[in-house]
Amino acid sequence: MERVNGSRRPTGIAAAISVALFGTLVIASPVFGANGDDTGVSLVQAILIGLGYYLSNSPWLAGNGGFFGLYRPLVAGFLVGVIMGDPVEGAKIGAAINILYLGFISAGGSIPAAPSVAGWVGTALAMGGGLDAGSAITLGVAVGLLGTFVFFTRMSVDAVFAHWADARAEEGDISGVARMNWLPPQIFLFIIS
Repeated sequence: MERVNGSRRPTGIAAAISVALFGTLVIASPVFGANGDDTGVSLVQAILIGLGYYLSNSPWLAGNGGFFGLYRPLVAGFLVGVIMGDPVEGAKIGAAINILYLGFISAGGSIPAAPSVAGWVGTALAMGGGLDAGSAITLGVAVGLLGTFVFFTRMSVDAVFAHWADARAEEGDISGVARMNWLPPQIFLFIIS
């Protein structure tokens, strides 16, 4: 069996994209997030929150920021608070939503509710609507259930990309197989996020 060595260039590109996206989210968001006494969410804030939700489900941060960090409602709530100009309130709301997902487990590919969408979108809706942390729990349940539909849609569409990879494998195109395993799924995830 022949071992195929991968190039370091895609890894470097992925690292650069991760740093750029995360830098935009964390560093630039306080400037964009200042909206004074106005309640609601601006377009720039919504884009940054959507970008954070995308990063929480993507592999770009090598698992350190995605599933093990940004996926959690407490972390997401804090970052939404940073984006919206009130990190303390965001952390309070994120912590309240996080209580629902303390025992979260996704056994066998079944997901009862999506903590990432509850943390990112639920916190943004609660802060934009002027809700307190207690009221945000109810919102977190509804948004988390909506996230299951997004998750199953994503998994169903991603099955098509596996067939595309199979077609490349039959042609002997190793780089094509690798590309079909990361490029189309990430484009689709970005669009639905």
